Amino acid sequence: MSAYGKKTQWIGIAKNLYYGYNIDNIIHIHTKGAGSMEHVHDILIKFSKEVRKIIGDSLKKVIVYGSYARGDYSENSDIDIMILTTLSDDEIRKVENTIYDIAFDFQMDYLVDISVIVKNEKQFQYWLGALPFYDNVQKEGVVISG
Repeated sequence: MSAYGKKTQWIGIAKNLYYGYNIDNIIHIHTKGAGSMEHVHDILIKFSKEVRKIIGDSLKKVIVYGSYARGDYSENSDIDIMILTTLSDDEIRKVENTIYDIAFDFQMDYLVDISVIVKNEKQFQYWLGALPFYDNVQKEGVVISG
């Protein structure tokens, strides 16, 4: 059952401020309690496709950062994702709960936490050089889609 239409209160919050360099670092995730290995890259591609269904061509990049990008994740690590879009702030507010619902569905399906931040691409570019968080995402994040 899809949670896309539900107004969940689950909101992903990025925990880490340091990021990895290489998609090869993102190999496998041991799904909590499931006893099987799932390829993280495949999960993230599926997630990106679901987000694209919601925001279409305004999706510019899906970037993974944090412990999965660095390759130092553990079984309890979440997957930190930044979505860059051409949507305005008002448009982002209209769709972000749906995106959080998608992340929640993935949490249920794959037993992994996905923490999502949705930002306007131009605002992200504007704050590069001023905010270390954005600088690190730009420099060290792994682009999954875009």
